[in-house]
Amino acid sequence: MYRKGLVEMSKNYTAVYEREGDAWLVEIAEEPRVHSWGRTLAKAREHIRDALALWLEADPNKLDIVDDFRLPAAARESLQAARASRGTAERAARESMEAAARAARALTDMGLSMRDAAQVLGVSHQRVDQLLEVGDQA
Repeated sequence: MYRKGLVEMSKNYTAVYEREGDAWLVEIAEEPRVHSWGRTLAKAREHIRDALALWLEADPNKLDIVDDFRLPAAARESLQAARASRGTAERAARESMEAAARAARALTDMGLSMRDAAQVLGVSHQRVDQLLEVGDQA
């Protein structure tokens, strides 16, 4: 913490966003007197950063602002489900690549050329080369 005049300021700030009509309303949780709005999320972010910088008499690029989106329950639940699915898909993609790298290594170790290994795997010979590099780095 550091001080601006007699007002104590924290180093991290939370911007709380709420959708109202066709605009985003945003305020700083730690300093509710700092608030703004924007028709787009990007504009609301820009405006709240500028407003906080003016309030604190600070460089807007040096402010650490964390976004907190207040969404209706249905939207929040859908967002959580989407994030969980994305995590599952990313893990599956990583596991698939690792399995393909092991298969590429096994095929080339048994003497197949990269082109033949590519045909067996159903990928390009350039991809086999990439998979072998991935396998070697693991």
